[in-house]
This record gives sequence, C-alpha cells and structure tokens, in this order.
Amino acid sequence: MNPALPAPALPGDTDPAPTGPGPAALAPTDLDRVPSGDAPVPESPARRPRDPWADNARLVAATLIVVMHLLEPVLARSESATALYWATWPLRVPLFVLVAGYFSDARPLDDRRTVTLLRNVLGVYLVWDAIAFLRRGIVDDLWRYEPTYPAFGMWFLLALFWWRLSLPLLARVRGAGVLVCLLALGAGFMPQLGQAMAGSRTFVYLPLFWLGWWLRQRGARDLLGTTRARLVGAGLLAVSVLGMLALSQRHGRGTLRFAGAYAGGWEHQVGEAGLRGLVLALGVLGALGALALVPTTRMRWWTTLGAGSMTVYVVHPLLVQHAKSLGLFDAVHRPVDLVGLAVLGVVLSMVLASPAVRGVLRPLVQPRGTWWVAKPPGAER
Repeated sequence: MNPALPAPALPGDTDPAPTGPGPAALAPTDLDRVPSGDAPVPESPARRPRDPWADNARLVAATLIVVMHLLEPVLARSESATALYWATWPLRVPLFVLVAGYFSDARPLDDRRTVTLLRNVLGVYLVWDAIAFLRRGIVDDLWRYEPTYPAFGMWFLLALFWWRLSLPLLARVRGAGVLVCLLALGAGFMPQLGQAMAGSRTFVYLPLFWLGWWLRQRGARDLLGTTRARLVGAGLLAVSVLGMLALSQRHGRGTLRFAGAYAGGWEHQVGEAGLRGLVLALGVLGALGALALVPTTRMRWWTTLGAGSMTVYVVHPLLVQHAKSLGLFDAVHRPVDLVGLAVLGVVLSMVLASPAVRGVLRPLVQPRGTWWVAKPPGAER
C-alpha cells in the first residue's frame, strides 16, 4: 500500500522551501515521497516555517474576494459599493494569482509533482465542481453537469492547473514575459477560448502568475519590510486605486470578467485590447503595492488564518450561490444592509479559514490519498 502523502502546494495553504540556484522548490509539505509500489521511500525533508508575509497577503485577497462576491448581486443598488468593487479588484484576483505564481515551481515535472498537480489541483477542482453541481440540482433543479465550464468561483483552480503545467515550459523560453503579455491581450481575439476550461482567464491572468514566479527568482522578498518599500507600495496602491476608480466611471463591471472575446468590429476590439492591458497594469501595480504594505512578520490570529486562504476561496462560492438561490439578497436595499453584507463577508472568511473548519474540510481541499496513483512508466512490475 502506498503511504499517505503530505498536503499540496496550493496558494494559501503551503509555503515552498527555496532551492539553490534555479527555480523555487515545492513546499516542504508537498509530495515528499514518490509512490512506487512496495519500494522503500526516502525520509521526508524537515518542514520549513511558513512565511508570515505570504499568509498575511493571502488572507487579504481571500477576504476581499468573499466580501465582493457577497456584494456583487446588489452592486446595481449602490454607487459606493460599485466603487469599492473597482477599487479593490487589484487586491483580489490579481493579488491571489501573483502569490500563487510566487510559490510555484518551474522545474520539469517529476513523479511527485505530477501527482500533486493531478490530485491537489485538478482533483480538488473536480470534487468541488461536482459539489456545486449537486447543490444546483437539489436546490435549483438544474441537473446539467458540465465540468468543462467551471462553476461560480471555481475557474481559479482549473487555471492554476494550466499555469503550473505550462510554467516549466515557459521558463525555458527567452522573452517569456513578453509572450505571456501578448497571449493575455490576444486571448480576446479568440472567441473559441471563452469560459470553457477557464481558457480565457487562464491566458489573461498568465502574466500575473508569471510575474509572481519571476519576482521570486529575483529575490523580491528581501526588498520588503523597509520604510522605503512601504512608501513605494503605498504610492503604487494609490495609483492603482485612482486608476480603477477612473475606469469605473466609463466602463461596466464586465470589463473585469475576462471570460470572453472582445465585442464589436476590428477597430473596437483593438481598443478593448488596450483597455485590457491598462486594467492588467493597474492590477499589477495594486497587487505589488499590497505586497509591499502587508506586514512581513507574524500577526497572531491573522497570520494563522492566512494559512487557510485556499479553503476560503474554494468553499465560499457554494455559500454565496446558495444565498442567491434562497433569495436572501432581495432584502438588501439600505446602506446599512450593504455594510452588514461586507461585515458578514469578513466573518465568513475568518470562519472558513479557522483551523477547526480547515480540519474538517481538509480531505476535500488538501487530499492525501494515493490509492489511485499508478506506478510511473518504466517502473519494475
């Protein structure tokens, strides 16, 4: 029987250990044993302490994602909530993707990391997408199962699978940074991508994922924690927020979805590509600013909860969709109701990130089983 394997390197739940020269390594909690039938396995390396800076940043992104997903159904009723939606966008998905890239490994996939990618990224996606399907069927009587079209909020896991699968290839390409930017802008000219397999968003957010990995190779973490870094971060964040608020006056929220192709004729599509580039640039500035401002030291309970950010991200969409099915958002009209929703989002994020909830959901968020793993090609039978 294969031994149980440690938890995966998912953004929000692990912290990879550095290697020598070359790309960053997987987390110490990542697959420390290669399943190979009855062959003996080496001892696991010692765990490295988690980086509190990363956990602090992850929880900021995860909490804002929950808050805005709760406010999103009622944004049309409040200009202030809409402004908040735009202003905080760089601190949500862009920040989450940047951190995910920072803690990813560009070495060629070996047996251990192949199992991690299949089980703890693609497998977790399939499990939670199936749970979302069952919820829709039981509650909304919608029994159409389409795993190639991610359920609400689940696209990130599928995109993460593609990003980590392609990173070892991109790392060997000269000028890969330019290439991923061209892919992000060019995705809008390809209507075949769309939402299927998270195709459009995978390409659009790829530059942020790549940038996160690139920053780790350049030792960007060592530049943080100083007054100068915080001042620069505050400036970047201010520029990002002001830029996003300016865009909110002229464009709808669909600009931030990146789920489909550009609309209109050729000239209009070129303009849309330029707008996408501007939005992504503001997202990068805001995410970098946030990373420079986030405390680099442990913040007691906040840092502890930050270790469960992936649990927050994976679970909360089901609760938000269930609230929509029950019509709970129909009663939200007054400003105090909106404030209450925002507070509820913060509380929900804290609860889902708590060690107790993470412990219960760990088999579905950080599975460890290896019963399904076949021997690697060429292994002795």
